[in-house]
Amino acid sequence: MFHRGHARGLIVCVLSGIGLAACGDSNSAGGGQGGKAGGAAGQADAGPGGQGGGLGGQSGVAGSLDAGPGGADAAGAPDVDASDTDVSFDVADAADAADLSADVQSDLPAPAPIADIPSAAIDFGAVACGSAGGGMPVVVTNSGNAPLHYRAVIAAGGIFSLQGAAADGSVSGDVAPGDNVGLTIVAGTIGTTTADGASFLGSLAVVTNASGAENVQIPLKMKAEGGLCTLTCAAFTKCTPATGAPYCANTATDNSNCGTCGHACAAGEVCSGGACAITCAGIATCTPTGAAPYCANTQTDRADCGTCGHACGTGEICTAGACVLTCGALTKCAPSAGGPYCANTATDGANCGTCGTVCGVGEICTGGACVLTCGALTKCTPSAGGPYCANTATDNADCGTCGHACGTGEMCAGGACVLTCGALTKCTPNAGAAYCANTTTDNVNCGACGHTCPAGQACVMGACASTCAAAESVCGGACTNTSFDPSNCGMCGRKCAFANGAAACVGGGCYLASCTAGFADCDRDQTTGCEVNTATDGANCGACGHACALGETCHAGACSADLSQGLIGYWNLDDAFGSAAAADSSPNHLNGQLQGNVTFDPAGGKQGTGAAMFGGGGYIRVVFPNNAKGQGSGVSIPQGNITFAMWFKTSSANVGGLQVVEGGTWGPGCDRVVGNGASNTLMYNAWNEVNMSEAFVVNDGVWHQMVYVLDKSAGFKAYIDGVLEVSDATPTSNCGVGCSGFDWASEYWIGRSAACRFGADYFTGLIDDVRIYDHALPPSTVVQLFNATK
Repeated sequence: MFHRGHARGLIVCVLSGIGLAACGDSNSAGGGQGGKAGGAAGQADAGPGGQGGGLGGQSGVAGSLDAGPGGADAAGAPDVDASDTDVSFDVADAADAADLSADVQSDLPAPAPIADIPSAAIDFGAVACGSAGGGMPVVVTNSGNAPLHYRAVIAAGGIFSLQGAAADGSVSGDVAPGDNVGLTIVAGTIGTTTADGASFLGSLAVVTNASGAENVQIPLKMKAEGGLCTLTCAAFTKCTPATGAPYCANTATDNSNCGTCGHACAAGEVCSGGACAITCAGIATCTPTGAAPYCANTQTDRADCGTCGHACGTGEICTAGACVLTCGALTKCAPSAGGPYCANTATDGANCGTCGTVCGVGEICTGGACVLTCGALTKCTPSAGGPYCANTATDNADCGTCGHACGTGEMCAGGACVLTCGALTKCTPNAGAAYCANTTTDNVNCGACGHTCPAGQACVMGACASTCAAAESVCGGACTNTSFDPSNCGMCGRKCAFANGAAACVGGGCYLASCTAGFADCDRDQTTGCEVNTATDGANCGACGHACALGETCHAGACSADLSQGLIGYWNLDDAFGSAAAADSSPNHLNGQLQGNVTFDPAGGKQGTGAAMFGGGGYIRVVFPNNAKGQGSGVSIPQGNITFAMWFKTSSANVGGLQVVEGGTWGPGCDRVVGNGASNTLMYNAWNEVNMSEAFVVNDGVWHQMVYVLDKSAGFKAYIDGVLEVSDATPTSNCGVGCSGFDWASEYWIGRSAACRFGADYFTGLIDDVRIYDHALPPSTVVQLFNATK
């Protein structure tokens, strides 16, 4: 038995059983008509099938196969007559024919419909008013080899419609291959009130599943004419649009034809008396200079509070027509000079506990109270005056403990007062304080402490003698060598004395022998004695020439800084959970706004109480009101000398970004990056591209303090936990306004480096106690800051 199929104009014949019949199909593109021999079948078409038949010769197998391997198979089959009924076939030949049939069918293209739809406009022509336009046909033909599905629609409500349409104005169905369907478009009756010459337009949309005819739009049109077409508007105005029928309009009140046809009022306006006017009902109409008027609720509008154009300031809202500062969980402070502001009285050193309460030098605000922080030093609270920090190991006024002062000639060493006598001898009587004595000439301590010479004798060279030795003189009843006696130097009664020092007599001349503890002869002029108090002199602190750095003072011979001096910004991050801003405790009140995944942990801080917790997708944005060019007003980020400091803790594999300085308002740019997007150490950047890295591993889940110091003359230094980790002596070119491009900087981001350098962006972990100073902190102050905040 034969099975017949179509594939690219071929007739594919498959043999079954033992019977044989010639196969063919007059409709096949590449096959012939079945006959007695395969060759006859192959001659029905000049295409590939005909060639296959030619190759088949007298074999009797249909020649509609391709001229490739199929032709070879056909040529090799035995001769068969169409009238024969007793014919056998080789099984292998049948299998080859089946395989060939499968190969041919696998190359067949998918059946597809082909839509023939006219797209020219359908014109019903001129129709008299009061008459119907009638019907017009549209034929949709499917010339493909698969069913064609169509949906035709004319929007309901117009003068045109489809005959037999559903409620939505559509007709749909299917068209078999080679078939067609006719649609009828009906034009309705034109009203007698229509104007002569009025046009009616529409559109028929035909959507099909045929490629290239998915959506065909056919324009529809009709025109009104005749003496019955009468459009009269009486008191109204007749409007004739460019498209569509004329109509009547009240140009005194019609928003689309206000004053004249086609003049439409803008949004928010109404037509009144033929003119468009804004209507604001119960709210105010604001008319700005050079712009269109608008409506505003002056009771609540921050841009027009109380009256048009009166804008509320940052952090204010408009309530009952007045601008009111809202501080949320913070406290509203109203200084005697300047505008009100919000402050965190629990941590603000300028408003500690209450507005205007300023913490003293070395104090921080914790829990609304000013607390002195001394780090490794001792906090001393005298009966009169304010508390202060003292080094009880070396402080002569607080030796060993606060208030324990060393006596004259004593110095504090290791927390104990020690008498220093220089070339003299320290004598400790049974009663009274220890003192220094010259046992070579002292009649009370002659040769040794407590050995007193009898009356009439003098101490000469450490021995009591009745007569004076050669070169000695009797002064005051005692023998003395006026060449060496500081009380009788050169002559009896001439006493050597120097301010804050011990005197010596040499060759009858007075000389400064030593200075009292805590004093020094820094000008090398003995006539002024030991003129410098090295315990308090900032230029000679602890020793001559040892000057304290900017921001430091000298106390008990050691330089220490007022850590609140020179602060541009100080964010202690002790803010309440849920706060949207990080309060700045410096006098500049540069509160930082939380951006993205950042929250406050009130009990998780290193310094104070709380800290900011960064989830890897957020940061704190601090906006400065000015830049180094002075394009704004107020404080700006210094171009040269500056110090950044912060505590941080992270366990992230890559540290991420701790900070960056951004351009913001006055131009793009980024710099002062601290972070690392690819490792567990920190990298640092300055504008002149001094990019450095240190080896200290900081992602150990432990709190660390980072201090970044930029000195325009001495270069760059970076510290971790008070220890210098990396430095570069290259001076920065950012020496002031106009020296470099860094004068655009106006934003400081905490917890993000914005991929500016080192692949570092967001930080994941905790950050606390963030500071910016307007000067380069010296190494001693960096250590002091670490000890005071650790």
